[in-house]
Amino acid sequence: MSDDAVGGRARLAQERSRVRREQLISAAARLFSEGGTKAITHRSVSEAADVPLATVSYYFDSIDQLIEVTFSETLAAWASLADGLRVPEGERLEPADVGARCAHLLRQADPAGYARELRVYLSALSRPSMLEEVKSMEGATFVAFAELVAAAGVEDPGPVASQVLMAFTGALISLTSPGVDAEYIATGAERLIVLTVADALQRQNAG
Repeated sequence: MSDDAVGGRARLAQERSRVRREQLISAAARLFSEGGTKAITHRSVSEAADVPLATVSYYFDSIDQLIEVTFSETLAAWASLADGLRVPEGERLEPADVGARCAHLLRQADPAGYARELRVYLSALSRPSMLEEVKSMEGATFVAFAELVAAAGVEDPGPVASQVLMAFTGALISLTSPGVDAEYIATGAERLIVLTVADALQRQNAG
C-alpha cells in the first residue's frame, strides 16, 4: 500500500473520530439544556448521539470530563460572540456606531441558544475546575467591549465598557423570555448604549 493511501486512511479516520466526538458533545449539550447535568449519562448520551454505549467511554474518561468539555466549548462560543464587535485599528466610531454594533449582535442572537449558554455559565461557576475558563471568557468579552468604547474616543473605557456590557447582557437575558418583542429589546438596548457612551464623552470633554 502506498504512503498516500496510508495517509489518506489516517486522515479519514481522524475526521471520523472528530465528527463522532462532536456528536457526543452536541448530544450532551442538548441533554443539559433539557435536564441539567443529571440528564447526562453514558446511556442517555449514546442514545441521543445514536452511537454504541461504549463510544462515550472511548472518547471521554468520565461523564464529568464530557460535561466539562461541553461547558468549555459553550464558553468559547460565547466568547467568540464578541468578535462581532472588533474594530479595525485606527477606526473611529461615534456613539451611534457603538449602539448599532451591539444592537446588530442582539438581533442576530438565538434566544434559545443563549438560554442554554447562560445555564452553562451559571453551572460552570460552581465548578472550581472551570473557573479559569469562565474568567477567560469574561475577560475576552470585556476587552472587546472596552476596545469598542475606546474606538468612540472614551479615554478611560473600562467603567463605560462595564455599563455597556451590562446593558447588552441584560438585553440578551430579556430575549430569553417567551413572547418578548426582540426588536423592541434590541432597539431599547441600542438607545441606552448610545446614551451611555455619549454621556461619557460629554463629561470627558467638560473636564
